[in-house]
Amino acid sequence: MRYLPLALLLLFALAMPPVLATPAQAPAMMHQLAHHKTKARQATVYVTETGSKYHRAGCSSLRHSKRAMSLKEAKAAGYTACKRCHPPK
Repeated sequence: MRYLPLALLLLFALAMPPVLATPAQAPAMMHQLAHHKTKARQATVYVTETGSKYHRAGCSSLRHSKRAMSLKEAKAAGYTACKRCHPPK
């Protein structure tokens, strides 16, 4: 009975996929990361007429007004990310 937690831990560790990439996978992973960051910068976010935050399309803060702009434009205009809907940063 004493070894059951250890056996379960070992079984769980063996079932987990490897976390680290091999050196051969690193360039592809770096490319994916760069693509994801570029895509996030080009993402469409929404602002309200009077607010200081930018939002995802379905955020409940956008009930009264909604104006679309790119994430890059929103940041340049001084908007910050909504803490309720967690849009891209």
